[in-house]
Amino acid sequence: LITSSMALVVLYSLLVDLVVFAVSEALGYGILSLNYYKVDVILSYINPAQFYSLVSAYLTGSYGGFSSDPSVLGINPVNIVIAGILWIAVPLAILYYLAKYRD
Repeated sequence: LITSSMALVVLYSLLVDLVVFAVSEALGYGILSLNYYKVDVILSYINPAQFYSLVSAYLTGSYGGFSSDPSVLGINPVNIVIAGILWIAVPLAILYYLAKYRD
């Protein structure tokens, strides 16, 4: 389970740009538009490896070359804290379930 999770994180980290491009094209958003960046931010909340870029965007006001108020893209302290808590709580809940009921 841990190996497959690590493989998925590595694969997602390597292909995140392709996933963002595919999702934004499927939704009809142009590259480097505001909606493209919103899709990128939403997918960054899903990937724990992108936590640094979310915090950096909040502190600097720039996300991937898009300089604006970070709250326009959905980056605010509440969302960052909730994402961080979920990244910790969900794997622990899954581990607890597997440890208690699987064995």
